[in-house]
Amino acid sequence: PQATQLHGSSARAGEFGAEVVAIPTTAFAEAFERFPEAMLAMVRRLCVRISLVVFETLSTYFGLKQEIMIPTDFASLPLTAEELAKLSPKEVFSLFLGETWKEGGHVSAINSVLETAEIKEFEDGQYVLPPEQRASHMLLLLEGDLHMYRDDHHHGREQARRQQSKGRASTWREFEDGTAEYRVNIGEAIGELDLLVDRPAPVLYLCHSKCRFAALPRASVHKLFEFCPRAMCIRLLHLLAARTATWLHRVDAALDWLPVEGGQCLFRKGGHQVGFFVVLSGRLVVLEEKSASNEGKLNLSPRAQRTTTAAAMAAGGHASSSAATKAAATAAAAAAAAGKVDRGQWQVSDVLQRGRLCGEIDCLRETPYSHTVRASRDSEVCRVSSVVLHLLAMDFPKAILHFSSLVGPRSSGEHNADLVSRRTTIAVVPAKGDVDVHAVCVHLTAALNKLGKTLHISSTTQIAGDMLGRPGKLSGLGKARLGRFLAELEERCRWLIYEAEPPVRGKATDWTRRCIRQADHVLVAVNFDGSSRGDVPESPNEKYIQEAGLLHVDRELLILHPFQKEKQTTKDDWFALTAKRDDGMGPGLHGFVGHHMQLFLGNRRGRALRSTRHYLNTRPWARRWHHVRLGEAKDWARCARLLAGR
Repeated sequence: PQATQLHGSSARAGEFGAEVVAIPTTAFAEAFERFPEAMLAMVRRLCVRISLVVFETLSTYFGLKQEIMIPTDFASLPLTAEELAKLSPKEVFSLFLGETWKEGGHVSAINSVLETAEIKEFEDGQYVLPPEQRASHMLLLLEGDLHMYRDDHHHGREQARRQQSKGRASTWREFEDGTAEYRVNIGEAIGELDLLVDRPAPVLYLCHSKCRFAALPRASVHKLFEFCPRAMCIRLLHLLAARTATWLHRVDAALDWLPVEGGQCLFRKGGHQVGFFVVLSGRLVVLEEKSASNEGKLNLSPRAQRTTTAAAMAAGGHASSSAATKAAATAAAAAAAAGKVDRGQWQVSDVLQRGRLCGEIDCLRETPYSHTVRASRDSEVCRVSSVVLHLLAMDFPKAILHFSSLVGPRSSGEHNADLVSRRTTIAVVPAKGDVDVHAVCVHLTAALNKLGKTLHISSTTQIAGDMLGRPGKLSGLGKARLGRFLAELEERCRWLIYEAEPPVRGKATDWTRRCIRQADHVLVAVNFDGSSRGDVPESPNEKYIQEAGLLHVDRELLILHPFQKEKQTTKDDWFALTAKRDDGMGPGLHGFVGHHMQLFLGNRRGRALRSTRHYLNTRPWARRWHHVRLGEAKDWARCARLLAGR
């Protein structure tokens, strides 16, 4: 086999040969000329991959820091500090763009954007870009001594923050502990990476002397991407290629960036081993089959458990416990055959959040997977194959030792903390279109806000939607970007309330399906209707919830009542009035006769013909149910406390 040189990496055909497609650079140039947003999308995806996948995986689990970011002589503006000092900020960024932008049809618009450029100065010991925050400007270094560090030394960063809060600037000497660093060249751009990435860049910039920059606001940079995408993208690619090591190309080619939809299995127990996985965003759960001693203890709702117990007693009476257990298993099997129970076979043994590993022990042992791992919501993972381990072992033997020290099970304390904190998202799903789901979410958000930071999310939530920073709806984001955005919101809030949509044409909408996939709790909101008879059938949204196979989600019913002001002095008075009006079957012979007279002669007295059981009979999946009056704040406060486990 013959090797083909591709930039800094090599590709070699395997034992059975390979078939490849060679795309000339002229084809890319022509395509990007006709479709400039395609080039922007490609560069954006490349920046996200480098920042989210490559940097985070290699630095966190293999200890590679200064090996990734290398010193370079490249500068966006090949001018001296004396020459740059004579230029205005507008002239600096005009040189940064080159000459091609002057040939397009947006010259006047670009000139207006460049007018927003300004000069910014930072003192010795100051951060140029705030730690763990996205850059507000794109900066070009005009003069000064600026150093770049890997953002992985939390102790030094917190110490610097404490000093800054006291009015003192931290010095660079606090970071002389092996931190990866190199000096930024005069005329080099910084802050360009997180302009296209939905998270802070994994680097810190610290001034070792007074520094002076030409600064362009983020909004103006996004406009330049819109008016002259080719010039901006080429500049960013030059910067990215100059700062990354050549060995990174072949390792990057062996890493797989995979989206996993909520509810899908990443791998199954006994499956063929293809490497281990790093959770980049979202959440995964590790599933184990329940032991034989727990086969009869299915994860059913309280009502379904009572039904199963009744079936067992009817079958066995006061016979032996084995007969009762067999009857319970028969009842559970019948329920499973009807499609109502599909969660009793599995139990969640671990919750994997961002930064966790799965399958690493099996990869090192080269054995089939020993667990089943499933995505509990839309997630992104990085697959690291054994090829990557061999590549890193050849060039960086210490990286494998660093990785070996991190693999293995976590302590029980950390595991329990994850299990407690994972209940953070609540999807409010309207059963039908007559439910005012927005009002329900507003009331619930207000009640939960008193217990912790709560955010209400709907498909119409306005954000900086597209890659150019233009505002748009949340549902208009790309699938991968939306998943990362929601995952970051979960990390910043105690609870997220997802407002689902009513069914359309007899089916659950795409947004409703996503809300259900993202949820730890599912609340089905239904208006109580006591004017009709018989059990209430399930709506299309409820059928989807039952068929979705949500192994890790609590599903509950929210029964809504209109708020009516009655003449009452205490809660007991309200209960008596409500029971008298809504209870279709009062106690005693008088109530029994009156109820059946209503069934045959009609509902003449305005009493309810239904009760809660008519909703629960067709919804065995409901673990709990909450009766709430729409306008009563105390009812919502009680519901919020129950959801929060208080």
